[in-house]
Amino acid sequence: MMDIILEIPAQSATYGISRQMTLTQLSQEGFPIAEACDALLPARICFSGRDNFPWDAYLNKISIFWQLSKNDALPYAFRLKRNIPEDLYKAIPRLSANEALDLLHKLGKLKAIDAFSKLG
Repeated sequence: MMDIILEIPAQSATYGISRQMTLTQLSQEGFPIAEACDALLPARICFSGRDNFPWDAYLNKISIFWQLSKNDALPYAFRLKRNIPEDLYKAIPRLSANEALDLLHKLGKLKAIDAFSKLG
C-alpha cells in the first residue's frame, strides 16, 4: 500500500500548525484517523466532525488510483469495489471538501467502497 500524503490545515486538532499526514482508517463514527509523515507530535490524530479534513484532496488522489485500477495502493476501506461512471471522474477535481465527503458517503451507501458503508 502506498501512503497518500495530505496537507492538513492548521486547526485545534493539529495544535495550530499545518501537518503532513496520511489517512490510515476511519473511526466507528466515520471520522478520519491520520498518522504523521512530518516527524511532529502527535503522531496520530483522531479527527472529529468539527475538524477540517481535506476530503477534496484525498478524493482527488484516490480517484487516480481508481481510474488506473490500482486498488492495492489504497487503504482497504477506500478500494473501489464497483466501477463508477467516467463523468464522475471528470467532476471530482471540481468538488469542495464537503461535496467530496458527501460523494464518499454516497459511494459507501452504494457499496462501491467499504468506507462509510455501515453508517446510518
